[in-house]
Formats: sequence, structure tokens, C-alpha cells
Amino acid sequence: MSKRESAKRRAITVLACLVLALLVLGSSAHAKRVALVIGNSAYEYAPALKNPRNDAQAMSAVLQKLGFEVVTGIDLTHRDFARTVGQFRKKLKGAEVGLFFYAGH
Repeated sequence: MSKRESAKRRAITVLACLVLALLVLGSSAHAKRVALVIGNSAYEYAPALKNPRNDAQAMSAVLQKLGFEVVTGIDLTHRDFARTVGQFRKKLKGAEVGLFFYAGH
């Protein structure tokens, strides 16, 4: 990935975080908020990516600071992905806000 593409990606991530923060701050401070954050950088049948792991970790940290209960998955296999989505589904019960963030192919 070129430096320009990397900078563009970071700018988009920061913008998404700001929009998300505005949306979250506008909702009830006591609302149950749950997020699923996935970052896949390593693949068996596709080229590895540098940033998805970092993007997912950064997004998880921001969401936790905003009061989200975050389910995070990094470099998941197909089976691990399904298991992680299942955990998220269970936590979504009774939530007023549910958010999904994915970085990767």
C-alpha cells in the first residue's frame, strides 16, 4: 500500500471515529451499546495487509472509551469469525446500539 493510500485510509478511519463519537454522544449515556470489531491482516489465500489489525485495535479502544462493550477479533479463521459473531449476537440482546466495524479484505 502506498503512503498516499495509507494516509487516506487513516483519514477515513479518523473521520469514521468522529462521526461515531457524535452519534454516540447524542444517545443516552446509560444505553447499552455493543460493538463487534474485526481486523483481518493475515490470510491463508490472499496477500497479507498491514493496517487492518492496527485499525481494529484503535477502533476497539475508542469504542471502549465511548462506553461500548466491545467484542474484538483479530486475524480470525472462518470458524473463529463465526464464533466471534455469535458472541456479539448474544451481547446484542437488550442493546440500544449495535455497531459492526470490519477492516480487511
